[in-house]
Amino acid sequence: MKKLVIATAVAAVMATTSVAVAAEPLSVKNLNEVVDQTNFIVDGGCSGTLISVEHKLVITAHHCIDGKIRWIEKSVVEDGEVKKKKVEVRQTVNLEQKVYKGSTQVGGALYKAEILAYSNVNGGYDLALLQIQADKIPMTLDVPMLPKEREAMRAERVYVVGNPAGMDASITQGIVVSTTREFPSSNGTKLQMLQTDAEIFYGNSGGSLVSADGFYMGTVSRGIVGTAVVFAIHYKHIRDMLTENCFAELYDAKADSFALCDTKRKSKKDAKEKSVKDLLKEIVDQHNE
Repeated sequence: MKKLVIATAVAAVMATTSVAVAAEPLSVKNLNEVVDQTNFIVDGGCSGTLISVEHKLVITAHHCIDGKIRWIEKSVVEDGEVKKKKVEVRQTVNLEQKVYKGSTQVGGALYKAEILAYSNVNGGYDLALLQIQADKIPMTLDVPMLPKEREAMRAERVYVVGNPAGMDASITQGIVVSTTREFPSSNGTKLQMLQTDAEIFYGNSGGSLVSADGFYMGTVSRGIVGTAVVFAIHYKHIRDMLTENCFAELYDAKADSFALCDTKRKSKKDAKEKSVKDLLKEIVDQHNE
């Protein structure tokens, strides 16, 4: 699997310190490959980024796909009784990439993606993790997550990749203005943001904030219209979502693989369900005595 070329010196430093340092920047050629292969148009109006070729994962903003999540009332049988229960229904999300010859579109590809996980904008982190529903995908390049040992630094150069005003595969550049912005959410938690001055427009939502050395640092979420004040969901929240869904290996080289993590997760779930069933059986047995 083809990866972005990261300077050997950076890898050596990351092994000994968590402080971000100057790294070899992406070449123009590599940056073009990143944009062409990893940027998606999400549901016709937003942006998304391929963060794992192996797992076919695309990350975007929750507000880009919230219309694909519905709650319906359904009749279910519980304890011998028919009860009304609200059930979540997740529809598939449309992903698109276009191919050009010069300025003329000569082709493209459409994909369907499953919503694996999300954290909504009301009380959450405005993130959604999608998985392309295909046995194989033609892309050979993804944007690697910022490693656990690496932190963002104020004033380091970054790129924003997305589809402003429907103009797909666009890129702007700027710097990290702040790594410490926080916004309150409706449930009282604090939402951490990275602030940048790389300009965006409607359609950039869900796009990527990429470091000059080629790491995915944040998911574009919001901005102040008419200014160069842009906010991206902090990689700390993205790491949390990846960990919760057994994809910590994407940013932590020492983490369990997805297969191992998923096996452990299923074992814990089975043990919990068995424990509940045993408890219910014990209560029933005591009642019948």
